[in-house]
Amino acid sequence: MDFGKIDKSLIFLGLVSGLYFLAHSSIGIFLPNYYLELGLSINQIILLNAVQFILLGSIPLLMLRFFPSIFERLITAGIGLKILFFALLMFTKNPILLGIVNGVALAMFWPAFNLMLFRFSNIKHRGLLVGALYVAVPSLASIAGPFLGGALIHFFKFNTTFIFGIISLAVAAVLSLFIKHQPVTDKLDIPKNKLLWIFGAIIVIYGFTEISWIAYPLFLHKLTGGFLNMGIVATILAAIIAVASLVAGKFSEVEHHRIGFAALNQILWTGWLFALAFIINVPQLIFASIVPGIAGAFAMMLFALFGDFFERRHHALLVVLYEIFLGVGRLGNLIPIKIYLDQATLNFSGYFITIGLVSVLSIVPYYFVYQMYRKKEIATDNDQI
Repeated sequence: MDFGKIDKSLIFLGLVSGLYFLAHSSIGIFLPNYYLELGLSINQIILLNAVQFILLGSIPLLMLRFFPSIFERLITAGIGLKILFFALLMFTKNPILLGIVNGVALAMFWPAFNLMLFRFSNIKHRGLLVGALYVAVPSLASIAGPFLGGALIHFFKFNTTFIFGIISLAVAAVLSLFIKHQPVTDKLDIPKNKLLWIFGAIIVIYGFTEISWIAYPLFLHKLTGGFLNMGIVATILAAIIAVASLVAGKFSEVEHHRIGFAALNQILWTGWLFALAFIINVPQLIFASIVPGIAGAFAMMLFALFGDFFERRHHALLVVLYEIFLGVGRLGNLIPIKIYLDQATLNFSGYFITIGLVSVLSIVPYYFVYQMYRKKEIATDNDQI
């Protein structure tokens, strides 16, 4: 990549990404425990997240259908609504209201962000760009975020952390105004091949294995015994991911490598899930965090592949379908949370083993993608090279 010719909009997008993740990482990992402190039950936390996931999976499709000319500009609205969400956290504990506001905020930010990642990259450099903006930049921000958030909560309580998040997001919102956006002009037609549904199966499983929304923060708090220690451990993990992600992005600049890297991510992540079922103290967690650190470096290779094998005219719809597939998986994840964590004695081992077993299933669709590529039944879009 010629760094002397980088689009200025891409630089602003990177800054927005960093500030957004700094705000999110200083608060996100502590939210489930904050909800419990507010007096919400596990069932109410499940309801809050279900509302978020449904809106995140459905609103982008409506936005793309009825407001294609401003689809990318929704990133600023998403940041603004995220600010509103952080403000509401200080004044209400209504799970439906919180779920609606954050769900709409996420639904406006992520598809717009994802579409711009596709637009600003070609196949050769997409692995590096996705690894940088989707993993490395957020991870670098997350090195400071959890520690800062944990310290603010420990010494000054939650509201101070929310205010810090609001300030970071306000700066991100201003910077997002300097990004040159393009309207979506392509016809919304779904690619007519089975590859889309194979990718869909992978993404659903990927969404199902996301443990950061509820379970992992509760587990980390139980293991560390306090918010400051939570922040320290989360910061160590973020540092490992940040270093590994750029290396992975560089080596995955060729699409046939990305297939293997994406599959390797899921394999490593599966091992991490099973390991979590047997971790009983912080030293074990820190040592084992090397595994998700490496896995995290390859995590978004799936997203890069999703753009590689389809024409650019499909990308706007693809980022919407990506959220729909993820939403289905995330909603499914709420079932084992209800089964294992809605009880006096939290059964984290049972939860992580169940999620790990589902994660193993991703080997099947990844195998089909690899075989189709090896047999030249599918190929990357030449116009993006």
